[in-house]
Amino acid sequence: MNLQITVHARMDESALLIKKANCYISINLKDICSFEPTEYFAQPIAKVILADNKNLTPVLYVPWSEEMALTHSKAHG
Repeated sequence: MNLQITVHARMDESALLIKKANCYISINLKDICSFEPTEYFAQPIAKVILADNKNLTPVLYVPWSEEMALTHSKAHG
């Protein structure tokens, strides 16, 4: 099922935080295989490929920004 919802996302030093309906879902950065920046209707997003995790869909699309890219680089640098 392809369900699209609008979310906000931010990154801290250890997790990608996805906000929907006044709550965040936290995904540890170690559980993320890769980020692939792209666009959706001319808005920057990232395709987030997760490690094999039975509780989560293997691919997420989240809003993306240069600030998030810098945070990701610092966390893995």
